[in-house]
Amino acid sequence: MTDTSVVEKAGAERGLISKALLDRMLRLEHAKARKARAEDWPAILDIINETVHDSRRSLTASPVTEASAGGTIERFQRHRWPLLVLEVEGEIVAYSSARSLRWGDAATRQMAEVAIYLKQEWYGTGAALLAGLHLYAEARSKGFELATSWIAGGNTASIAVAKAFGLTLWGILPNAICHGGTRSDLHIYGASLFDSSWLEHLAIMKAKSDERIARLKARAARYGGAGTSPVAQA
Repeated sequence: MTDTSVVEKAGAERGLISKALLDRMLRLEHAKARKARAEDWPAILDIINETVHDSRRSLTASPVTEASAGGTIERFQRHRWPLLVLEVEGEIVAYSSARSLRWGDAATRQMAEVAIYLKQEWYGTGAALLAGLHLYAEARSKGFELATSWIAGGNTASIAVAKAFGLTLWGILPNAICHGGTRSDLHIYGASLFDSSWLEHLAIMKAKSDERIARLKARAARYGGAGTSPVAQA
């Protein structure tokens, strides 16, 4: 999870933003979350591999290939685990997943590992918020009761996103990660998916997301649409 717009107000909320970024923010109004299909796999792998060489952001030490990830979508379908993509006008801009703990068995199947990945050019647009809202709703519908997010200690953006979604720090495994010779702690954030205060928090986030799109549309109209760059803060 790497979209800091969930907890920071992005460039549009602080000052000037580029035409391209404003355009992507506005296009999120047409975003659609759906279950991943086999033909989505190349786009998903591209998103995963964008950060694979960054020890601060990735828990994957080497690029993921179709061969090494073979059967993933089928495995998620078999276990009824959520594997979603966020699509904007035919472009897959993010994917998200929730699965049972890798090391657990039937005793821990109610606890999910959650992950949200964005295309780098969609960072700061609010896409992670939309992807996460759909993912957590789907995870609850599949019977998961708890969500955990496993994050490298140096990945401040993903930690910020986890906190924005109301996840709290449940534990730290010191020096548990060795990525390209770099050691870092593994942070585990979690939340109860049926906690009433947590669900209220998500509802507030959803409302703020809708309001944000409306503000951006008004700003674009005020400054002549997305045809100028940058756009001054409203």
